[in-house]
Formats: sequence, structure tokens, C-alpha cells
Amino acid sequence: MHIAIATPAFPMPRSGRNAGIERLAKEMCDGFLNRGIDVTIVTTLWNGGPTVDRYGRGQILRIPDTSTRLGRWGALGDSHYWSWGLRAGAVLRDTVRPDVVHGLTPVASTPALTRAGVPVVTTFHHPDGIWRLQDLLHRPFHRILEYRAYNASTLLITPSNASAEAVHRMFGVPRDRIRTVYWGVDPARFGRANLPPADILRVLYVGHHERRKGIVYLLEAIALLRREGLAVRLTTVGGGDQLQELKVRAEELGISDVVTFMGYVRDPNDEVLARLYSEADVFAFPSLMEGFGFVLVEAMASGVPVVASNVSAIPEVVGDAGILFPPRDSEALAKILLSLAGDPQARRNLGQRGRKRVEELFTWDRVLPQLLSAYEEAIDLMARS
Repeated sequence: MHIAIATPAFPMPRSGRNAGIERLAKEMCDGFLNRGIDVTIVTTLWNGGPTVDRYGRGQILRIPDTSTRLGRWGALGDSHYWSWGLRAGAVLRDTVRPDVVHGLTPVASTPALTRAGVPVVTTFHHPDGIWRLQDLLHRPFHRILEYRAYNASTLLITPSNASAEAVHRMFGVPRDRIRTVYWGVDPARFGRANLPPADILRVLYVGHHERRKGIVYLLEAIALLRREGLAVRLTTVGGGDQLQELKVRAEELGISDVVTFMGYVRDPNDEVLARLYSEADVFAFPSLMEGFGFVLVEAMASGVPVVASNVSAIPEVVGDAGILFPPRDSEALAKILLSLAGDPQARRNLGQRGRKRVEELFTWDRVLPQLLSAYEEAIDLMARS
């Protein structure tokens, strides 16, 4: 089978444009290539690199878009996505000629590809429910792109049942064309550090710093813990357009001395994040909307107890391996963290349950066969249409 993975972000030669999609694309490609499957990665020039490149046995084709010539102005009207997707479609149809295309985000040429007999499987991650005024410059155009791509796809893949319900509700995609496939991690990358007991609660957050992630409520919870006299330190990892605003909020709350904003951490050898997880006492994830949450699975694989908001796909992913709290409820989050600070055994129990849950549900050895099954189904559906 020859698989084309269409993704706007791939972490070569530099990472950080869209860390979640980059991680997903890289680990999927690694898994397929290690199984002897032919892979072509069709991506943008956003992460740099030449137009034609190699990734192990696989090939990378980088397609220009309006932002290549116009910079940030090329994103107006979502034209960078549209122009890349339409050009990528011509390359996929006329040059790559794969057995199946997997779009990790909606691809503008999906209707033309499926009309030409190319099976397309598209991933829907999660709904974008929090709008800002500047989003009006591109979000309505992206919504049109999504509607066209999702409804023209041969099959849709969602990383959770919550996302499957969302794409059916928002875009009217029939349920019989949606397949839920959880994303995976490599558990061998993660584990616990053998650190001596500490008199401070080490809390970690990893992810994009944007309003949808609800990080401000975690800062408020840390401030409440300080008022209770608890020795606590919060480390956050990730970039995002809210990062500076959150630093200001930490100063306003009087906790800037116990909060470290590391920003985006380049981790080409997959070592830094694994170490940060391994050294944390608690992983806190106050997101307001989530289609899956790679970082939840990475934390559980590390044996770190997870405290997360009870919203969208998070309960489905965390199961009994974490403690959930109502979204936007800083006091509830603070109470849970305070309880775990005084109960190391509870932290160990949660961490062990998390590791077991990952090994049962969220490894690439389990996920990749499900993806291949969806591709084969899409190929068969296209052949019979």
C-alpha cells in the first residue's frame, strides 16, 4: 500500500509551527515506514526545507501557498490553506498517485480527488468553539473548507467518540462514514524519574498557550494553593498567542516566583519532554475543549497522575486514571491538587493506572492496524462507487 499523508505541518527541518499535528504526522510516518509501507508526505513550506526531500524511506513534497510569497498576509481569508490544499490535490492526483490519501487536516482539493477516484480519509480533531475578533479574517473561510472536505471524504477518522459526535453535529457527516481511532504513543519513551521525595508539589502543564486550553484557571488554582501555604511550583511548556498575557496574569496573582513558562521547547531527540513528565508530581490540564489530548496520554505513559477538566473527549481518554474537575473551576482544581499533595500513595496509584491504560489503548502497535483497516475500507468503498 502507498499512503500519502497530507499535513500542513511536518517537523523538518524545524519544528514548532503546529506541535500537535507535527507529532502526529511524524509518529504515524515512523510507524508505517517501520512496517515497510510506502509513504509520501505532502506538506507546506511552513517548517522550512526544500520542495523535494527524503524522510527515511519516505518522500517529502513541500507545496507552496500564498504565505510563501506574502508572509502573514497570505493567511487572510484562509488563503494559505486553500491555495496549499488545491495545489496539493493536483500533485497527489497527477504525480504521487497513492492508493489512499490521509489528510491530517481538511484538504481543499478533497472533492476533486474523490471525484477522480482517489480515496481520501480525513481527520477531524475537535471543534473550535472559542472565537476572537481577528478570527473573522479567516475562520469563516476555513469553516467552508472543512464542510467541503469532510463531506467529500471517503471516510472520516476522529480520535474520540466525542469528536465523532461533534463532526456529525456540526457538519452533518453521516455516522456510518466516521471511524474513531485513538492516537498512540510509544510507551518506551516515557517513565518515572527516580527522584528523592520533595517538600514541594511539582505541577506540569504541556500544550499550546491559547484561551481554549484554560491555563488561566490553573494559574488561579496555584494562587489559591499559595494562600493555603502549600509549597508548589508550576512549569508550563508550549508556545501560543496567550503566553505573554499569562505571564502578566501570573504577576497579578503574585505567583510569578513559582511559575516557569518555558515556551516552546525544541526536542529533536524526544528527550526533554519525557524528562519533564518524569519529574512532575501532577500533570494538570484545564482545557475547555479537546478532541483527544496527546499530552494526556504522554503524561499517563509517564506514570504521572492526571488532573483534567471534565469536558469533551477528556473523560474518554483519561478514564479512571485521573481526577476530573468542572471546566473553569479554579477552586475545584486547587482542592484536588491540595489533596494529592498530601497523599503520595494516591499519586502513585493514579500514575500506575495511567500507564496501564496507555498500554491497553494508546500504543501505536494498536493504533496503526486500525488506521490501515480504515484505509483499506476507503479503497474498497471507492472501488465500489
